[in-house]
Amino acid sequence: MDRTQIFIPELIEDYSLDDDEFDPVKACLKETFVNARAAKADQLAKQRQSLEEMGPTTRAALDAMHVLK
Repeated sequence: MDRTQIFIPELIEDYSLDDDEFDPVKACLKETFVNARAAKADQLAKQRQSLEEMGPTTRAALDAMHVLK
């Protein structure tokens, strides 16, 4: 089941919007999620690239680190 089928009517009711605004709201939400996923994928790609460009001594130091609570 599509979660937008539940979320959008509640959103329309909470903000007193017209029922004919369902499709535009759904399109806006989808576009926002696509952009957020793309931004996260770009961030992960940058992190991977920075790890690949790291020198062997720096990488070894990072691997040897321990987190203490």
